[in-house]
Amino acid sequence: MDDEKTILQDLPSDIKGFVCEDADGFHTVVLNAHLNHEQLVETYKHEEAHIRCDDLHCPASADYIERERRNA
Repeated sequence: MDDEKTILQDLPSDIKGFVCEDADGFHTVVLNAHLNHEQLVETYKHEEAHIRCDDLHCPASADYIERERRNA
């Protein structure tokens, strides 16, 4: 996507990644630098699904959204 960037960051082991959005709608996907290649790809795809589905603007709880993305 043209309106995003991806960065690797040292994160706690229980956090694989997350996505955030700035005021201009630009997304940053943050991936845990301690993951192996396969986990990075899987986590990136998961975070991309949040962007595609516009989950950052969804009024549902984060727990509900995560269950939906894992079951998709």
